Amino acid sequence: MKAPAGQTSKSANVTIGNTGDGSGYGNLPTVFSVNQSTNWWVDTGANVHVCADISLFSSYQVARGSTVLMGNGLHASVRGVGTVDLKFTSGKIVQLKNVQHVPSIDRNLVSGSRLTRDGFKLVFESNKVVVSKHGYFIGKVY
Repeated sequence: MKAPAGQTSKSANVTIGNTGDGSGYGNLPTVFSVNQSTNWWVDTGANVHVCADISLFSSYQVARGSTVLMGNGLHASVRGVGTVDLKFTSGKIVQLKNVQHVPSIDRNLVSGSRLTRDGFKLVFESNKVVVSKHGYFIGKVY
């Protein structure tokens, strides 16, 4: 979960997502940054985890008819929902569940709000995010 050196983005597109998976999180605002990357980005404005690469899913269920409305007004197809194992530089792994597979997005997003709902603590300091759970260090995101 390391951002490319020297890349920062001060712009984002707001989207409305319809997950259609019964999770209760559909039609909530989701923020998508516009620069392309294969890395994962912590997004405190996102309400769902989103991944473009199907090969990262350890479990997967096809979604039919689900879309997200992108900031440019176009709909992007949610192809499926599943689980992704996110490995930190510390070597620890966090299993992200209900990850939306959206092949057309530019960045893989970890929802900061979903992590906190799942019991993780995120501390933002000195251009990094420190992730812990129940007082135990998980990793840092740069």
